[in-house]
Amino acid sequence: MKSYKPLLWPAFLLCMINVAEAQVTDSAAAEIDPQIENNRVKFGSVLRPLRQIAGAPASYYSYFWEFGDGAYSFEKEPVHTYKDTGDYDVRLYATNNYDDGKKPNMRPRRVRVNKRSMLAENKTPAFFNGDGSLEIKSNQMPKPGEDMVLLIGYRNRSANSASGLSGSLMLLYNEKQFRQNSFDISDIRSYNQEKTIGFETMMAWMPETDMIEERESNKHGLFTASGNEHAPVADRRQMMQRIKQQMNNFRQHNIWRISDVQRGEEKFMFVTINTLPDMIKDTNAVVTITGLFVPDDPSMDMEEFNLELQIVASHDPNRMMLKKKKLNYRFTGRNRENTYKVQFQNTGKGPAKKVAITITVPGLLNTSSIEVVDMKPACPWCNTNSGTQSCIDTVVTKDSIQFIFNNIYLPGTQQDGVSDPDSTKGFIKYRIRFEKKMNK
Repeated sequence: MKSYKPLLWPAFLLCMINVAEAQVTDSAAAEIDPQIENNRVKFGSVLRPLRQIAGAPASYYSYFWEFGDGAYSFEKEPVHTYKDTGDYDVRLYATNNYDDGKKPNMRPRRVRVNKRSMLAENKTPAFFNGDGSLEIKSNQMPKPGEDMVLLIGYRNRSANSASGLSGSLMLLYNEKQFRQNSFDISDIRSYNQEKTIGFETMMAWMPETDMIEERESNKHGLFTASGNEHAPVADRRQMMQRIKQQMNNFRQHNIWRISDVQRGEEKFMFVTINTLPDMIKDTNAVVTITGLFVPDDPSMDMEEFNLELQIVASHDPNRMMLKKKKLNYRFTGRNRENTYKVQFQNTGKGPAKKVAITITVPGLLNTSSIEVVDMKPACPWCNTNSGTQSCIDTVVTKDSIQFIFNNIYLPGTQQDGVSDPDSTKGFIKYRIRFEKKMNK
């Protein structure tokens, strides 16, 4: 028996060393590899090897770059041209999808640029999907214990603005409907003289005009906010009431002062938030972060943007979302509706022409009551279109629903020339009622 002891100890030590090496590799930070040529920099990265989840689609990294001058990119190896000389702190946030390892840590890399070119042109990703002045995006869905980035974009979309746009930006987070806080802001990076202000300061900057007139054309005698015949005048009291109503839904907020945004100009702020480990344990719960833009111009109304984020246990772009899932049985009548949102993404190397989403429906829901609320890409119903045009069709059975997008063009995340991850995503949002007779 003694002859075997020397063989057991080295084997045991070897196993321990291998485990330790695997842990170090799994928690390694993302390394940024810049190739600088004058003021033009091509960025690459070195990331830990992916660990495929068995049975899942092919694992891959998604990328979010900050170039340290207010610009950004979602490309794997972006090229950026700096307009001015100086030192720039570049950040890479890499998210591991369909991978059971840890997300690579972010480690800033300082890049020195010694050449100047005010004629520098960069490919700017499409950011605004709507026609508003404010939108918010995130680089990933929140996973407890990980950090994530909020990209706050604002712009001057006014067609007849003689001077620069100014106002206040408000970020509301940590909803009161949940007992635990979900987020903690750890860093804010601004590049356009945005200034942090308090609530009272924001109130002082709000439009002072409170003109409320009764329009002669209003036969019902209702009062409405109005100004001259060319533009409505914002009602300051109504605006304050709306802001306070929103604030009552959240525990925390941040406010920034913005100014001199020229016509057609887009600007961005970057906010790193920590997703707290003790946040909601339900990995299907949906949390909301709300942004408000309060303009100084009395002819403009306040704008609101809601960013819905689903808490996840792993990063998977295909998921189902349902807000306020907990229902009291006594209040689930046949007219009670649940709204579901199913998100999907083409993670392939080429475009998808057809997408089919099959959903199993529990017996307590009535599949014949389905009503489609919204979708992306937006398509007409197939029974109203010819066979060669884009359209959506449904196949409904007693216990399932299938939504079929036909003749569409959905780019893939690994497709050449695709730099906007939002263009590779879609969703279907629908309402469905309970059955008339439902067992408790």
